[in-house]
Amino acid sequence: MNLLKKLFTISYKEILPLLVQAKKESKRSYLDIIKDLYRCQKQGYSWADYFAFRFASNQDEAYRKSFISVNIHYPIISKLFPTNEAENDFFDDKGKFNENFKEFKNIDCLDLRKDGIEKLEVFLKKHQNFFVKEAKSCGGVGVKYIDQKFLASYDLKSFYNYLLQKKFYIVEEKISQHKHLDKLSVNSLNSLRIVTVKAIDGSISAPFVVSKVSISEAYVDNASSGGAYTLLNDKGEVYASYHSFLPILKFYDKNPITNFNYIGFKFPYYQEAIEMCLKAASRCKNHYIGWDVAISEKGPILIEANTAPGAQLTQGVNQLINNKGHLEILEKAFKVKLK
Repeated sequence: MNLLKKLFTISYKEILPLLVQAKKESKRSYLDIIKDLYRCQKQGYSWADYFAFRFASNQDEAYRKSFISVNIHYPIISKLFPTNEAENDFFDDKGKFNENFKEFKNIDCLDLRKDGIEKLEVFLKKHQNFFVKEAKSCGGVGVKYIDQKFLASYDLKSFYNYLLQKKFYIVEEKISQHKHLDKLSVNSLNSLRIVTVKAIDGSISAPFVVSKVSISEAYVDNASSGGAYTLLNDKGEVYASYHSFLPILKFYDKNPITNFNYIGFKFPYYQEAIEMCLKAASRCKNHYIGWDVAISEKGPILIEANTAPGAQLTQGVNQLINNKGHLEILEKAFKVKLK
């Protein structure tokens, strides 16, 4: 297959702006970067790894090998700590996840694959604004915000049929986040990504805690949907710029819409959120989990989780230690080399 065709069938609309930026920053030709990107892809790095970690500007192999890459290291983790399909299914399926971790959810949820129109009617009487989701989707895709204006076009039966037709089987109460967090984004819930690791000796830790925000008027904070993210310190404070890699790699000290200054922001219920995820992780066979957590006025609420958390979130190039990726930190948490 033609090199260009193979590369740009990945996601050419997302790669092109990043390619232009990489050329400008690295002073290399497009062809040279494309060949390098192809080489990295053959080694297992994704195009998102390549641009988010600024590989175009740093061709040193030791630098590149210091980064966690899902495509490279998740298979190693899976081989070291195997799980079966049933054990993974309640992470991949939002309905099963809600059922398995309902004591950490603390919100009203429906799964229309088993909950009928009667339960939907009760839900609609309680909640005027809410989210509907596909059962198996990620990255903010397959999620729709429903408000009264939208509902006005439907009666109960037609809305129920609409949800089934669109495969929006999961219906969830809109989480009311802590008012302090409203400062971070215009519309979005601003969640934490807490990565837990169960080491080879069975001990559990949370080596990475990331804050995710929307830098637009969107209702989701997912990095793959254009959100921004930053690692927090052990006090739950923002100490470095938020960063995003879509449509290009950018850094934000302030919200671009409201001008709110991010640096120094401290998350309430930070330790409680970590403890909740450690407790949830202790019930799982999976050794590597990324938990998405909201913070309400009453404490942390578990949103969802996945067993292959994106590596870009935890390795912002403005938060590297000694100009190295965070593979060593992950290996220390696992207490084993990931090779």
